[in-house]
Amino acid sequence: MDVLTYSSFAADAKPKMVNGKIVWALSNDIMFNDFKNCASFLTDIIFFEYRIINDDRSVVSLDKILEMIPNIKSCLFYYDFHMIQDATMKNICQLKNLQNLDLFVVANIPEVVNVGDLSTFIKYHADTKIKFSFNDEISDGYKVQLDALIDTIITSEAPHCLIEYFGQKKEKFNIMHKNYLF
Repeated sequence: MDVLTYSSFAADAKPKMVNGKIVWALSNDIMFNDFKNCASFLTDIIFFEYRIINDDRSVVSLDKILEMIPNIKSCLFYYDFHMIQDATMKNICQLKNLQNLDLFVVANIPEVVNVGDLSTFIKYHADTKIKFSFNDEISDGYKVQLDALIDTIITSEAPHCLIEYFGQKKEKFNIMHKNYLF
């Protein structure tokens, strides 16, 4: 990335080492137009305690951000659940630029995300290491749906996937965690 050309974006970006790769970790709001100018250069990114916003200050959803990164290999997304709406995972499942995705981590997922869309993503990204963790405000009914997905993951050929939420059965978490690490 040419820091001089993309100075407004790079001023808020800080290089971090993750799994032996230098990625741009962002800690402030980034304007979507600035992000679009450099997205084609990115392959690995950490979204940490920041948002990408439009000129009107509205938050850009995660699917729109991923759509702008043609060669994405890893995405670690933490904390701002405003970037995840009800259709976000469904839209991510339809993206064609995720064929080289090695790692996909999303934390603080709200209950608005359809569990079926999570299952579809896992199914079509069999070679991607995936971790989904959910915010503490999910309902018991949603936890039942997640438990069904966890059972499917444990009994399938998807050792690359870890799902975690507050109050889940420790033995199932331990099985997934062990498989996820190895």
